[in-house]
Amino acid sequence: MHTDSTMGEAPPNYVSLLCMRTAALGGMSIVSSALAAHNHFLREAPDLLRRLYEPFYRDHQEYQAADAAATNFRPVFAWDGRLRTRFNARHTFRGYEKTGRVLDETGATAVRLMDQFLEDPDNRLDLWLEPGQIQILNNRIIVHGRTPYQDHEESERRRHLVRLWLRAGDRRQFRG
Repeated sequence: MHTDSTMGEAPPNYVSLLCMRTAALGGMSIVSSALAAHNHFLREAPDLLRRLYEPFYRDHQEYQAADAAATNFRPVFAWDGRLRTRFNARHTFRGYEKTGRVLDETGATAVRLMDQFLEDPDNRLDLWLEPGQIQILNNRIIVHGRTPYQDHEESERRRHLVRLWLRAGDRRQFRG
């Protein structure tokens, strides 16, 4: 479960997928509320929520600009009058591996428990995207993922999703 483009200064406000073709098996879309996770931590583990407002190292993704840093250092949650979320547990743990730094125990626990909350079937919505359907998500407070899939052998039948990132006009574009 993740938000898109956690590396840049200004992640997209909205992420969308247009389904052109589905996989042979699997590939269900999963969405979950980072706001619900935030409020869960607020009630059940405020010390872990405080840690999620502090920065974490994150791994550079290969599609970033060539001159982008190998990692960045940003919090999971930020508040600028509205909640903003940047989350990808795998990239967080890889960020610490890349930097050679050790993720503190509280931070590691917070990231693992956030991931578990978002992955929990009781806290997520699973849905199939069919050809012609579009999914649009608020990338500030909704995380998403997909189940594993097996594709068709023939290239013309392989899974095809078109991703579009939409940004508010007040923020500069992603350098990818």
